[in-house]
Amino acid sequence: MSDVLTFLAIVCVPILAIGVAFNLRGPIGRAIAARLRQDQDHSELAALEARLDQRLALLTQSLEVLAVEIERQGEQQRILLARTAHTLPRPSDSPVPPQRRHPTPAS
Repeated sequence: MSDVLTFLAIVCVPILAIGVAFNLRGPIGRAIAARLRQDQDHSELAALEARLDQRLALLTQSLEVLAVEIERQGEQQRILLARTAHTLPRPSDSPVPPQRRHPTPAS
């Protein structure tokens, strides 16, 4: 399990962060440039901010849907594990004695 977490921390999280940064770089960069140039019309800046707000709202909504789906899948796995725990034989009920991992040396 720690290998998976290490992989996610080292590879997936930076790739996701770079993707989000490139996705938001355009509107945010244009908004900052528009603020720096005071000679530009404010209606264009307001339209740009409205588009940015729409994109951020869509991103937030997508993350909420993703969180709900992950929670739903976790619940389904928990239910499946609970069902299989009742149907599988317990190790103590096994008629076969446990095998030794290493042979005992002859004395």
